[in-house]
Amino acid sequence: MNEPLATTPLHSWHIEQGARLVDFAGWDMPVQYHSIVEEHLATRRGAGLFDVSHMGRLRLDGAGAARFLDRLLTRRVLDLPVGKIRYSLITNEQGHVLDDVLVYHLQTPSEVRYHMLVVNASNRQKILGWLNSQLKADDDLSITDRPQEPAMVAVQGPPALQIVNQLVTEQQETTAVLGREIRALAAASPSQFRTYLQAATDTIHGSGEAAEIPERIVFEDFETGKYGLWTATGTAFGMGPQAKESTPEYQGNVLAKGKHWVNSHNARDKTQENADAHLGTLTSPAFTIDKAYIHFLIGGGQHPGKTCVNLLIDGKIARSQTGFNSNQMRPALFDVTPWRGKQAQIQVIDQEPGSWGNIGVDHFMFSDHPATSGGQS
Repeated sequence: MNEPLATTPLHSWHIEQGARLVDFAGWDMPVQYHSIVEEHLATRRGAGLFDVSHMGRLRLDGAGAARFLDRLLTRRVLDLPVGKIRYSLITNEQGHVLDDVLVYHLQTPSEVRYHMLVVNASNRQKILGWLNSQLKADDDLSITDRPQEPAMVAVQGPPALQIVNQLVTEQQETTAVLGREIRALAAASPSQFRTYLQAATDTIHGSGEAAEIPERIVFEDFETGKYGLWTATGTAFGMGPQAKESTPEYQGNVLAKGKHWVNSHNARDKTQENADAHLGTLTSPAFTIDKAYIHFLIGGGQHPGKTCVNLLIDGKIARSQTGFNSNQMRPALFDVTPWRGKQAQIQVIDQEPGSWGNIGVDHFMFSDHPATSGGQS
């Protein structure tokens, strides 16, 4: 009879989110929630949360822990400061790699220092056995296997550090903040960690509450139902923004915010069989860049240079973002720090008449915070 699969402290959360669970090294782990491609692109362009609680956690206590690890790993451990992590390899006597590991130097709230190795789940027993076999009589340390405690979550993606920095209460230099948080999270209970997970989810995807991005300025939300000072060319963008009643049912919920949004899938022209055949541009009035980030929602085709939002500086493309071959819009941002004080324009492009030849955008906002939270509805 097969042994039941192990579960992480966040297992029930994954089930609530509709995850597809698979057997991974004896653990019941989420492999995807909706679309693999969309989740991959979301992490590459924004950020993703990963439950890594299945990975092996080996705690080493005692005055000799650092010297013991320094002897067995390919990276120095003796000079590793508290609150820091190093990536390393662990090898046998012949130099053959047994596993790649992360070595932490941590401290409890009562200031007891210890080291922790994070190893791959499938190698946990092997590495534990290897460490025990290398202990010498004068090694002053103990090794504790902690397979399910504490929980661990990885935040990965270009703005990962900024997102984690938002989750802590003291806004100090990032590495110092992370050092304190690592020590705090190392002792977190599953219920506490669920709170961290939900906070990170809200930071990345939006909690639906007002003012998720502090000091944000709405540049254009299209809620008037008109383009105003924006200039439209061609036929793709019609005479004004889309509304729910003018959006084809087959596009589903596009996750727009509010009652109006831009969509170049021009089904408003009933004489045109292919609504994606329309081409055109939509260009904003000029503005001065005085914030670090431009936030917006974007969906539609993934055709670089053809279905995209461009940031124009002196008439030239400085930043560009395509859709994701999905009608559902998701948060995106431009880091415009290098052009503070410069005049700029935002241009929405649809120059693709074929499959996924459309672009959808909504809510352009300016902020000094990089969180991609859009508070989508």
